[in-house]
Parts: sequence; structure tokens; C-alpha cells
Amino acid sequence: MQTTADPLAGLRKALPALSELFQARHAAIDLLPLDGRQPELIEILHPEEVQTSLNNYRAFVIESPNVGLVRAGGFSPVLRISDHLSQRQFEQTGFYREVFSPAGWKDQLGFAVQLPGAALGVTFQRDRFFSDDEAGMALQLQRYVAERFASRPEGIDADFFRNAWRIPLDGSGAALILPVAVRELLDRFFGHREGESGALPTVLQHWIQGLRRRREHTRVAAVCDRIVIDRPQGRLHVGLKVATTPQRELLCLSEEQGRHDFYRLKALRLTEREIEVIFWITQGKSDADIAKILGAAHKTINKHVENVLLKFDANNRTSAAVRAVEWLADPTVEFGQRW
Repeated sequence: MQTTADPLAGLRKALPALSELFQARHAAIDLLPLDGRQPELIEILHPEEVQTSLNNYRAFVIESPNVGLVRAGGFSPVLRISDHLSQRQFEQTGFYREVFSPAGWKDQLGFAVQLPGAALGVTFQRDRFFSDDEAGMALQLQRYVAERFASRPEGIDADFFRNAWRIPLDGSGAALILPVAVRELLDRFFGHREGESGALPTVLQHWIQGLRRRREHTRVAAVCDRIVIDRPQGRLHVGLKVATTPQRELLCLSEEQGRHDFYRLKALRLTEREIEVIFWITQGKSDADIAKILGAAHKTINKHVENVLLKFDANNRTSAAVRAVEWLADPTVEFGQRW
């Protein structure tokens, strides 16, 4: 995308090329005020093909799950319908019946950046579903565009969590809105949960309650408190941020993968259980600790550790842990017999 002094002008100029990149039938740039006013359509491609849908857009856009999240004070960097609703749920909305269906659209993908008092959304619609790889491209675009707007004096907060999911919480600490993608993310890191739709994992509930007690005791509201959750599948950054527009707490979630994804060690012929064992070894856990965490017998964990040492050609647990971390950082590293 060509850089310009006015990032919005540059974004409008780049919209046709971005639409072609995502093979979209339709593309638009919207500005959603956070004060309850109707969204403003800034730029649109191919309006003649979707005139009926455009006539209904303003009346039904409030049913878009992305709009609902933003209006509640939350934020999603990538705008994909399936991240919020199942296809069946989406087809029951007026937004689908009156906007998507008449235009022959099947799915929507896009990205959003936060501005003072508003959210700027860039969306692409087409007659087939968008892939996870395309959603990944949208996230990269979101980061680039967010940086362009953040460079301006009135730009968004340069906080680490500006590209994270931001989930608004109610007074009890439950999520006001919990999109499908966020529920799946929490399930991956904290295990599957049953119960109310807005209920958060118990460990997060306790953490939030502890922060609230601390803030009440000190009467100081931190801008954003953070923790990091390490699991074999990656690293999850969690923050609790106090928003001012509207006034409420936001649970911020940002997943970091790549070198923190221990399941990549399958390439070295490690089993899933062996991967879990070597991960917890890198976290400083003893065999007895790992047995408790994984709900396995101590002897079983001992056997897994033996196999891990053999596959890493390591003499001890520390050496195996170091080699695992080295390989995740650089898969070309060699350390003798791998399996």
C-alpha cells in the first residue's frame, strides 16, 4: 500500500487493489461513531451491483456482529462474520436477509482500526467463504494501517493490545459479548467450558476479581494490567484495560504463535504427550509436577522424559529443554541424532 501524508486518502486509493487481492465482489470503508450515531459510508466499490443491499444497509448494519461488539466498547482487529456467529445464526439476522442475500454474498472479511471516538472498518464481501490464510493477510493489513493512523497526533493508542481482541465486561466480570473466535481461543488455552455464554475461564475470573480488589484498595486504576499464559500451543497475552468511551473494563486477548508453538516439534517425531512434557520441562516443572498437571502416573511421565532425551540426543532434562527452544527459534539447527 502506498504511503501518503493522509492515511485515509491512501486507504481509499488502495481499496481497488485490496479488493482484487481478496477476490471480492464488493468492498467498502465505513466509519462507526462510538456515540451511537449511524455508520458513515466513506468509500464503496461496485455500488451499482448491490443497490438493493445498499438501500437496506443503514437500517440493518446495527445487526452486524462487528458493529455490536464495537458499540459495546469492544474491538476485533479482523472483521470476519464466522468469528462471531455460526452460519446458521448469521442467516437468521436481518443483516443477512436484507443486505447479504439480495447481493448474493456469502461471507465478509475485513479489518478495523480504532480512532478517537470511532472505529474505521474496511470490509470485503464475496459469494464464497474466506480462508484462514486470507484472514491472516487481513490481520497483517490491519497492523500496517493501524501504524499509519497511530503516527498521527490524533491516532490510536500505541499500546501493545491495540491489535488484540477487546471484550467488554459487565460488573460481575462476565463478557457482555463473547464472539465464537474468542470462545475457541479461550478453550484452547484454558480447556472447554460449559455454562453461561459470557462466562470466562475460572482462572481469569479470579485474576479479574483480584485486580478489582487491588484497584479498590489503592484507588488507582491502572491503564492496563497484563499477564502471559504459556501453553504448548503458544503464548496468550491477557490484559485488563479501563476504557473511557464508554466507561467499562475491556479484557484484551492477543495470541502469539510461531516460536512459542511447541506443537511444531511434531516435525522431530515427538508425540503430542512428549511435546507437552518438554514444554513443561522448559517451564521449570519437575516430573512430579508434570504428572499432576497432565493427570498421568509418575512412571508414565518418567518414560516420556526418557523418550524426549533420546529424540533430542540429550543427556539431561535441561539440555533437552534448551535444544527444544533452540529448534523452535531456528528449525535449521542441528544437534545430533534427532530420533
